[in-house]
Amino acid sequence: SMSSTNPHMAIFNDSLSLEWSVNHGDRGFDFRENNGKLSFYDKYQSFWVVSDRLMQEVDTLSCSRGKTDYHDIRLLDDGGYILQCYDSTWVMIDGPMPQLVRDILIIQEFDSNDNLILEWDAMDYLSIYDYPDLNLSAPEITFMHGNSIEVDFDNNLLLSNRTSNEVFKIDRLTGDIIWIMGGPLNEFRFDNDPLGGFNKQHDVRRIANGNITMFDNGTQHSPMISRAVEYFVDEVNKRAVLIWSYTHPDNVAAMSMGSVQRLPNQNTLINWGFFFETEILEIGAHIMEVDYDKNIVFAPIPDQAYDIQMNYIRDPEHFTSTQSTFLSQHAENLLLYGVLVECFSYLKGPMDMYKLYQEKYNESMQAFMLTQMGKRRRADYDDGVMRLPVQSPSP
Repeated sequence: SMSSTNPHMAIFNDSLSLEWSVNHGDRGFDFRENNGKLSFYDKYQSFWVVSDRLMQEVDTLSCSRGKTDYHDIRLLDDGGYILQCYDSTWVMIDGPMPQLVRDILIIQEFDSNDNLILEWDAMDYLSIYDYPDLNLSAPEITFMHGNSIEVDFDNNLLLSNRTSNEVFKIDRLTGDIIWIMGGPLNEFRFDNDPLGGFNKQHDVRRIANGNITMFDNGTQHSPMISRAVEYFVDEVNKRAVLIWSYTHPDNVAAMSMGSVQRLPNQNTLINWGFFFETEILEIGAHIMEVDYDKNIVFAPIPDQAYDIQMNYIRDPEHFTSTQSTFLSQHAENLLLYGVLVECFSYLKGPMDMYKLYQEKYNESMQAFMLTQMGKRRRADYDDGVMRLPVQSPSP
C-alpha cells in the first residue's frame, strides 16, 4: 500500500486473513512474489531487496549506472536478474543552448555472480527525432517511461514505454529492436479493437496461451477509459487481434499504475491503478478478479474513508473556505472538479489528470444544469434558492 498515513507491505492467506504486515515508509514499492523469492524496492536507497519466504533479506540489487528504477525486476531461473534504470545526456538540436534529454531507458541483465552481461541503451537504437509527441524545443526532454520487463517465450525481451504508448521486443543477445507495437513507430495493425489499440499502458506480459496481456490506462482514448486487454499477436504479419477485454463497471480511467494478471484458473486479477473519482472510491474496489465471461468473482470493497492528498509546488494565497453553499450541498462533484480545474496550477500532476478534471467538470456542469432546468419546469424551488441561470462556465 502507498497510503500516506499507513504505508505497508502485507501477505494474506487464501481466506484473505492477514498473515504478516509491516509499515515500510517508502521502502516497499512493488512488493511481490518473484520466481520463488520475495522482492521489493527500497526508495530511500534506490535498490531492490530480495528476501526469502520468511522475509529474511538475502540480497540487494541495483544497476551499474544511472538511477535504478522501481517499476520492474525479473529474477531469473539461473540466479541472474534484469533491472532497468535511467540516464541523461545533453544534446544540441537547433538552438543556441544544449538541451537535456532525461529518462533515457537502460536495461541491464546480470548473471548470478552480478556480472553485467547485457546493456540496452535506448539512445543506441532509437532517435528522439522520430517521436512527434516529444517537445524538442523544451530545455528538458523527457524521453521514456519504462514500466515493465518481460522475458518472452523465445528468450527475448518485451519492454513497455508508457510515454509514447509503445511496446518493444528486443533481441536479448544483440539488443536490436525486433518490432515495435503502438506509438509513433507502430508496425502492427490492430484488429477487432474498437479503440484502435492501447495508450499509457502498464504491465505487458506474455501469458501461457501465447497471447499478450496489459493494463491499458487509456487516458488518450475519447472518452478516457481503462481496461484489461488480451491480444493475439501475429509477429510475422504484424497483426494484434483483441481477444478479450474488460472495463470497470464504473468506467474507471486510471491516471497511472495498474496491472493485469491471468490466473491459473483463467480468471484475471486486475489492479485498477490510481484514479480520481470519489463516488467510485466509495462504492468500488481497486482490485478485482473476473472470470473469462466477465463475471466479477471477487472485488473487496474498502471499508475505510479515503483521504485526498494534494502536493503543492507553490503555496496558494487563498485556498480555504468554511462556507456552506448550494453547490456544496447539492452538486458536490461539480464543486470538486471545478476547484481542481482552477487549482491545477498549484498541484503536481500530469496534464492527463488536468484533462480528466476538466472533462468531469463539464459533465457535472451539464448534469447540474439539466437537473435545475427540470426543477424549474416542476416549479420545485420553494426554498427561495435561485436555480437558473448559472452564468459562468468556470467554477
